Amino acid sequence: MIHGIVLALGLLGLVLPGSSTVFSQVVSLGVVIGTLVELLISLVAAPYKGIHVRRRWISYLTGVVGVAFLLGLGQLGETLGLSLLVLRSLSLAYRSVSRRFGTGTFFQNLTLHPAATLALSFFYVILGGTVYLMLPFVTKVPGGLSFLEALFTAASAVCVTGLIVVDTAQIYSFWGLLGIGTLIQIGGLGIMIFTYTAVFGLRKSVGLEDKIMLSYMMNQQDYSQLARGLTSMVAFTFLIEGIGAGILFGYFWSQGFDLLQALGFGVFHAISAFCNAGFALFTDSLEGFVTSPVLNGTIAILIILGGLSFPVLTNLREWILGRRNRSIPVSLSFNTRVVLGISSFLLLSGTLLIYGLEYRNALSELPIGAKYLASFFQSVTLRTAGFNTINLASLSDGLTLVTLVFMFIGGASGSTAGGIKVNTLGALGATLWAQLKGYTQVKVGKEAIAPRIATNSLFLFFFGIVVVGLGLFGLLVTNDLPFLDLAFETVSAFGTVGLSRGITADLNSPGRVIVIALMFIGRVGPMTLLSALKRTGSNNPGVFPERDIFIG
Repeated sequence: MIHGIVLALGLLGLVLPGSSTVFSQVVSLGVVIGTLVELLISLVAAPYKGIHVRRRWISYLTGVVGVAFLLGLGQLGETLGLSLLVLRSLSLAYRSVSRRFGTGTFFQNLTLHPAATLALSFFYVILGGTVYLMLPFVTKVPGGLSFLEALFTAASAVCVTGLIVVDTAQIYSFWGLLGIGTLIQIGGLGIMIFTYTAVFGLRKSVGLEDKIMLSYMMNQQDYSQLARGLTSMVAFTFLIEGIGAGILFGYFWSQGFDLLQALGFGVFHAISAFCNAGFALFTDSLEGFVTSPVLNGTIAILIILGGLSFPVLTNLREWILGRRNRSIPVSLSFNTRVVLGISSFLLLSGTLLIYGLEYRNALSELPIGAKYLASFFQSVTLRTAGFNTINLASLSDGLTLVTLVFMFIGGASGSTAGGIKVNTLGALGATLWAQLKGYTQVKVGKEAIAPRIATNSLFLFFFGIVVVGLGLFGLLVTNDLPFLDLAFETVSAFGTVGLSRGITADLNSPGRVIVIALMFIGRVGPMTLLSALKRTGSNNPGVFPERDIFIG
């Protein structure tokens, strides 16, 4: 009752002109305390504490967010206070609606669905990151970031995109960069991966629902190998990032950076590269290092490894070990061969196209060796990561169009990259070829793709076209900026690439919200998002007579 009155007073303060900061802070303090007391009472009353926390993990995560608000309340004032007030009000509104109309069961089933849980986990990490980035000590600017700036940055980091509305190199303090690096790492692997790694590390048992979730995230059908596969995934990630950070640390140190700065720059860029995030600690991204083989080569390799996906990397490792140990023969899987083949083709063709189309334009002032190096590096980043060593605004229209295609494709399924994925491109190409040749099966070499995969590839392609088209339309309606620049921004956000022609900071509030939505869809993945929204059970309305329509 008291909690409801406090909320009512707070909402009244939202609409009344001249509402005081002190009033907002007092109201928000009441909301936070009420939330924490409610969670504590429910935890004490629960007979099985562990099950209770696991089933209401979203509520407890909201409580943690509330504590973060409380810690920054005195300094952040009205913005954070009213933000928490709105969140809490929406929560209570949902409870009222669920009790009245019985929607609680629907949302409970939604959160138990692996795809929905995965999507919600990204959403809540973005929300928590937004709160953190609004704290005053995170930036060097008095007053900190606005809500939308913090939300955009958090979404870009968690969705491993790299688009920014404020200069990462100039705005953030050490704690801000630490927070962004953490969000990138969480976004690259996924918060659920870290959660289950901790569970296995503590030797805790995992229930059937958890195993279903893990198998969905890891594309692993053998439940007995889940723990091993998960720990190998995390260990391999940290190993590769550690090696990359060591090389980059040595390079930055040799370039005159002091010890701690070189270490920080090395670790941050290694994480950003392997997670395909594209965040850089230089205002011009990596344009100042266009002639450096060490930095370009290290970051390119990290990006490639991160964009191949963990199943492909695991299969490659087992294949290499099997080649050394003849008694344990291991072959490359069909999926691995498709990913490696298409990725190699796109990488080579991208390098040649950039070199050929920009030889006398964006690359004209570079020596011949640097031209090839820049072409190769930009080809690597086109589909996955938002680093750049050449000014993208200076690219010719022809190469910009090619870039849109590469960004739309993205990296491999199961990787940190976005886009429709190279696996989808392979299945789509094989499907079209089978139609042209009149084959009864969709063949790739001497093997065939299941009809379900072929159908899904067509669906994903058109879904991506629709999402990009709607996003571009929204940006064109809300922002008076060049068409090509907005198209570039749209596809870059959907592909979680992070490359930009320099207009991101010029987007207005509706435009930034649209880009945030595109980044979220691109990172979570169209299949995951649609699976999360799809109703369970058979929806077949019946059997109807078939008719012909004229097409083509």
